[in-house]
Amino acid sequence: MTARYLLASSDLLRPRTAMVLMAVVATTTATLQTLPGLSWWARFLILAGGYVAMAATSGTVLALLSDIVPKETFVLARATMNITVGGMQIIGNGVGAVLLVVFSPSWLFGIAALVSVAAGVTARIGLVDRPPRAAGRSSNAAAASTANSSPHPCCDRSTS
Repeated sequence: MTARYLLASSDLLRPRTAMVLMAVVATTTATLQTLPGLSWWARFLILAGGYVAMAATSGTVLALLSDIVPKETFVLARATMNITVGGMQIIGNGVGAVLLVVFSPSWLFGIAALVSVAAGVTARIGLVDRPPRAAGRSSNAAAASTANSSPHPCCDRSTS
């Protein structure tokens, strides 16, 4: 349910701004995790809060993809992106497990914060600024519209 309303608001953000915002959230949460003496509940709230904030911008990435690739290749591009993201998660978990043998969790969170800063700088410098896909404010009607349709005409479910 939360994703429905958060994804509706992602169309109100500029794609480059959304990606830089995701990097700032990742940097902030990783940096907060390096603080010693945090309770498990505090660590969980930091982790969950970061993912909720990133959920509000994740729709912008697929919307940007539909703006970049030709209409007839969108489905293949989206599938390729999903497979790539899944593969990177698997590789990241494996590398993280190996790094835990060498470094303490605090050091790994510090490294993650530095990588997130690099991702934000790369998004800011490397992406062309594009306008948001929608204007105005997020609403229940916009959320329902977003939930029932795709950002790309070939995948539109609102007519079926």
